[in-house]
Amino acid sequence: MIAFTTIKLDKQREMKFGMKAMIEYEKITGNKILEMTDEKSLENISAMLWCMLKHEDKELTLDKTLDIIDNCDAGLVYIIEKVTEMLILSTDDGSKNAPTPTVK
Repeated sequence: MIAFTTIKLDKQREMKFGMKAMIEYEKITGNKILEMTDEKSLENISAMLWCMLKHEDKELTLDKTLDIIDNCDAGLVYIIEKVTEMLILSTDDGSKNAPTPTVK
């Protein structure tokens, strides 16, 4: 089962980051999920959020996601924290010794 968490943006939304969304993210950014570093970029955050949200809204585009982010009351730090939380949930293999990817 794919892990999920919720995020409050324009409305309460469900974030999922399963294999399909991860591959989509890798295709559009050229970044490998398992090779993520601590360097954060707004482009990567927004692309990852879009990939995490589009399962519940097939009409959602990256541009619409950016509009949602721009109009969100919670702020950018909240969005980055939620995206990072979902990334960790979706890549956690239960091993305490495994490196934890962080959003680039």
